Amino acid sequence: MAANATIPTANPGELRVVIREKMSKATDADDRTATSARLKKLFEEVTASSPHNTSNFKTCVVTWVDKPVDTLDPKDILIYLVRTIGDSLLRQAYPALGAQLAALSAADRKRICGTTTAGVNPTYSEVYWDADYNQTTARVANTMFHECLHNKLDMGQSMHDLAPMAGDIGGFLQGDLPSKDDLALTTKDKETMGG
Repeated sequence: MAANATIPTANPGELRVVIREKMSKATDADDRTATSARLKKLFEEVTASSPHNTSNFKTCVVTWVDKPVDTLDPKDILIYLVRTIGDSLLRQAYPALGAQLAALSAADRKRICGTTTAGVNPTYSEVYWDADYNQTTARVANTMFHECLHNKLDMGQSMHDLAPMAGDIGGFLQGDLPSKDDLALTTKDKETMGG
């Protein structure tokens, strides 16, 4: 049995985001650094946006692991990163979800960027590295943030109805994220994630 990963102890005011990479060929250090920097920027934009930040987090630490994690605090965020929807860990853990994912056309499997198991306990999120949208590390981070919104709200597709609008200024709540590396957070995104 493989050893579990130990993540750094959280300091007061620190949000821990753990990315559990489960791919046969790991991402390279530059991709990890760039993805982490974008994800950290998004979370810290929320934590810095008082009065939206009611969580008392001041900073964000992103940690990558390739083994199961020893322990997580209830406030920690865990995101699984797998190569394709066919490699889904959630599909294995939740047979009904697995059947839905298996029934998708090849085009739809490439279109879906991530999945979150809303409505079950615990709630899990995973992101698909090779999804059509995830062409850059910034977009992978955008997808991770979007799935974290699903996770935090414990909402499935209905979360997309909370988006104030669609398109380039629609933010992260919308269902189809715009193909922009620098997609900006909306006030609604900040209120929703920071509340």
